[in-house]
Amino acid sequence: IVEKIVIGQCRAVFLRLKVPWGPFGRYFAEFCSYFYSRRLLIRLFCIYLQCSFKIMLIMKRMFKSVLLGALASACLSVHAQERDKPDMLLVFPETLVGDNVEIGIASTSTFQLDWGDGVRRDYDYGGYLSNTLMDDTLRVYGSNIRMLHADKRSLIGVVINNEPDMDVIKVPNNNLADLDVSMCPSLSILDVANNGLRSLVLGSKMLLEVLSVGSNKLSAIDVSGCGSLDMLIAFDNELTSV
Repeated sequence: IVEKIVIGQCRAVFLRLKVPWGPFGRYFAEFCSYFYSRRLLIRLFCIYLQCSFKIMLIMKRMFKSVLLGALASACLSVHAQERDKPDMLLVFPETLVGDNVEIGIASTSTFQLDWGDGVRRDYDYGGYLSNTLMDDTLRVYGSNIRMLHADKRSLIGVVINNEPDMDVIKVPNNNLADLDVSMCPSLSILDVANNGLRSLVLGSKMLLEVLSVGSNKLSAIDVSGCGSLDMLIAFDNELTSV
């Protein structure tokens, strides 16, 4: 198409100048066509490079925006999950669902309890708190809990995810099979007597002063991280080492 256009323009010029067309005219037209075609190709190639560069910049910006959005979304999701994660769980047998349950909890400030209905209720400083248990798990939100007291409450599980200020845990006469208090470095008194406990995990560095684990099924207790321990009550167990 380009060649035909160039030849037509050259013939028109030759006619206006009254120059015979002949072989010279054809050679001249072919030369112009070749030159014009190559110039056009170079211009098109330059335009292509410019467009490609602009497209790459746009794609880079879009990718950066999408990546930043994804990272922000992931961070918000992780933050929301951490915020929604209970700091402590108290697990009861299903036979107690629908019954009134009383638990002793003390704190240095406001905390929240979910009694199994998905509603977080605010409590100031705590005390002996009671409510109808709507699920087998009582969820505690607040890393400022100082004391947990639950004697003869049929507990089958206590899960502590984050309670750095916990000072006293008294949960004797329940049905706990295992307990991990490694997330309570400030704990000074722990009473888990008469539970049928088979496993007890203490922290590597704790302020524990009194440990009562009598009448359980423990075969070993590691108190190497409890440099302040003054009293250990561990009768009626299956201990082979301390």
